[in-house]
Amino acid sequence: MTTTKEDRVYKLRQLVLKPNCFTAVRIPGNETPYYVSGRLLSRSARKGLYDENDVQIFKKTESITSWLGKQYLLDNRNQQVYSLRKRSFFPFFGRDTINVYKGKEEDGGATHFMNIISNPTRTEFTITDVASGARLAKGIRKGFTRRLITGVDLYEVKIFAGADEAMMLMLSVCVDEHYNDLTR
Repeated sequence: MTTTKEDRVYKLRQLVLKPNCFTAVRIPGNETPYYVSGRLLSRSARKGLYDENDVQIFKKTESITSWLGKQYLLDNRNQQVYSLRKRSFFPFFGRDTINVYKGKEEDGGATHFMNIISNPTRTEFTITDVASGARLAKGIRKGFTRRLITGVDLYEVKIFAGADEAMMLMLSVCVDEHYNDLTR
């Protein structure tokens, strides 16, 4: 877990020739400490977050029936550590909310500890801690014209001090996956 001591901004760029892959570029400095790699034709929408030394930090999978909105984050030992669930069944009404649970939700032992809330147009989202109400990260989807021409997204993610930057970036990828599920 890498927590930030100060606010950091990343550009999370989807790659044009690899639509299931992202690079996370730290602004300023253009460092690339993380990247996301995924398979184009994967039934469970697997994606992995790796550090600059090619060590996997998180792996994201999705239930085969993704319209139910379940996503799972696994650690580098392939153990499920977080569950994500879309909150409402009607995704086109109002703000979207994704609840993040620590642990396995199916076992009944999961605790709700984060919310990801997006605006009605799904161009901005905020990740908040449930217990304290503190904002952990804020993301903005940019490049509407770029998305129309190339079909790829660009996010600017601001991670606030004290938040786990790898987790915030992986949750941003989950938001992108949620958005793509709605537009397929």
